[in-house]
Amino acid sequence: MGILELASKLSEIVYLVAEEKGITKEEAWDEGVEIFKNEYEYND
Repeated sequence: MGILELASKLSEIVYLVAEEKGITKEEAWDEGVEIFKNEYEYND
């Protein structure tokens, strides 16, 4: 997956967390990043 696809997926995850919890995207950012890292972690 390219950088643009990964960035889009991160944005989508943050949006979903915000919608689910009724908070802003800014407030959901930290949790969204953690979810993203767990799902898309690369083993370099």
